[in-house]
Amino acid sequence: MKAIVSLLLLFVLVTSCGEQETSALGLDEIMPKSAYMHENVAAEVPTTDSISPIIARFNRNGIYIDTLTVIDVNLFPDRFSPVNVEKYDMVSSNNRLKYYNWSFDDSISVMNMFFNWLDVLGQEGVGVSSSIQKDYLYILVGDTNLIFIDGSDSIDALQWVSYHTSIGHNENWNYLIEQPAGGTTKWYQFANGEKQEFKLERQ
Repeated sequence: MKAIVSLLLLFVLVTSCGEQETSALGLDEIMPKSAYMHENVAAEVPTTDSISPIIARFNRNGIYIDTLTVIDVNLFPDRFSPVNVEKYDMVSSNNRLKYYNWSFDDSISVMNMFFNWLDVLGQEGVGVSSSIQKDYLYILVGDTNLIFIDGSDSIDALQWVSYHTSIGHNENWNYLIEQPAGGTTKWYQFANGEKQEFKLERQ
């Protein structure tokens, strides 16, 4: 798996374009909507009765929320045939979050989607600090999942890593990207469950 990620990383770095200015965007701009919905994507909108267990799952695993509604919109990652999706608007006592979780069959599919998305954003490569959007931003890239969280207030990254570990995800994520509101991104990789910052300078 690490060899595959390394090869994909090398490909992105080799094909990255020269330096260009990228201004901070809104969520609708960095996650462009898609009219395409692959037939195997779970698109059923939960009812009120089915939402309660979802809220309970988050609360039980350390993410405390008061209300949750389903976001029913197709976005850029939906073009890449995810096998399952979760898209929620979540409200707690001190924050409002948009939570997106795309699940794929394998790591090749995840990384293909991720690198295509970076290209759409005009990013200069993995590990290069930049300003992606206006609000708080948090992205986890794993072997079979990409998780994107957009917040009105600061996001506790390690709390979310702990949540996803508690529901069965591997603790050693390929990438964690954090960006404060109005700030620039920091990139991390994981070793033995510990996050370690890394960055590549612009060419």
